[in-house]
Amino acid sequence: MSSPWYERLQSIPKPAIYATLILVFLVPLIRPMGLPLLMSENTRKAYEYIDALPEGSIVFHSIAFNPAVDAENWPQMLALVRHYMKNGLKIIFYPTMQEGGMYAERIRSTYAAEYGYEYGEDYVILPFKAGGESAIAGLKDFWSFMPSDVDGTPLKDLPLFQGFTDMRDVDVIVPCTGSSDGLFYVSHLNAAYGTPIIMAGTAPVLPFIGPFLASGQVKGAIIGLSGAAEYEILAGVPGQATGAMDAQSMGHLLIVGLVLIGNLGFLYGKRVNGKNGQNGRRS
Repeated sequence: MSSPWYERLQSIPKPAIYATLILVFLVPLIRPMGLPLLMSENTRKAYEYIDALPEGSIVFHSIAFNPAVDAENWPQMLALVRHYMKNGLKIIFYPTMQEGGMYAERIRSTYAAEYGYEYGEDYVILPFKAGGESAIAGLKDFWSFMPSDVDGTPLKDLPLFQGFTDMRDVDVIVPCTGSSDGLFYVSHLNAAYGTPIIMAGTAPVLPFIGPFLASGQVKGAIIGLSGAAEYEILAGVPGQATGAMDAQSMGHLLIVGLVLIGNLGFLYGKRVNGKNGQNGRRS
């Protein structure tokens, strides 16, 4: 004789729970659902600033992260780059970490063609320069410091750099980083030229940039995977981050649902048996 339904609700087999949980995670990761998110003010400001740039504006995108933090930084970078391309902005990629170049190459090999972006005309990849802060300060003497691109082609031969004088011609700088080194752009380029800065970083970066957000030197910030998902939704380019946040939300909903189902079975069984303190099971 099978157990009453309210008892079965309290003893759902673990394999069934695990299988359901895997399914709940996989579906949003494969096909993002775009579930509502509470938008942070910093992400909204970053989006609005970049979205307001006229077509043809130059974005200087600094890549200062490696595989240790790319679970957060790569979705941020991809959401930003897809927004740049969607709006027809010119992009200069500058890796300030040795591994950073592979993310720019990923854009070149996979995503640029999606928007019809031509290398040399619509975007350029600069070579990695060692030196940390000095590799950013050196940009103030741009042509001496950066004569060629990552392929060794002289920058003066590339259409994007025709008429480019120096970093004063950059409309916004966007460091994508896992540490506080994005603030070197504030110290050297924002201080020298007043160039606006949008910061994209991992969660621990926020305390470092807080004072600069308050002062207006940093115009907005995309923080963590949640910030990347918020930016994807605002820019209308749902992707990896949105799927990850959808999966997390669906997982939470499943867990809450299982708790409610279990308690429903417990309370109904207690009522049926008419004995206080029993969990609804028959002896």
